[in-house]
Amino acid sequence: METIILKRFDSPVEANIVKGLLESNDIFCFLQDEHSIGINPLYANALGGIKLMVRVEDGPRANALLLTNSTEHKVQCPQCGFHDVHDITENKNQPTWFSVFVTLFSRPISKKTYECSTCKNVFVFE
Repeated sequence: METIILKRFDSPVEANIVKGLLESNDIFCFLQDEHSIGINPLYANALGGIKLMVRVEDGPRANALLLTNSTEHKVQCPQCGFHDVHDITENKNQPTWFSVFVTLFSRPISKKTYECSTCKNVFVFE
């Protein structure tokens, strides 16, 4: 059985709520690294968060189910359609007081670059 990461969480409580939603819709899933992060939350960044794993064939249906129950706007990978993406925009310069001021009082002008954790596609999203 081949599995993929559907979503990552920092909190075991939130992860179990989403897991319960999927299980109540007959989607087989499990949480990876739940207990390690539950015991010591500082491990969340090192382990990549609590991973909600689903079977590859259940991925699109589970993703659609999460979207219909989500209230927040999420970045979607244009290649595979999953939402397990992370920001890889690099800031090569150290922030100055001026740049912090401009960022706080204006809308960011730069585009963000994301990488999909599922298919490793790199794309730009405004």
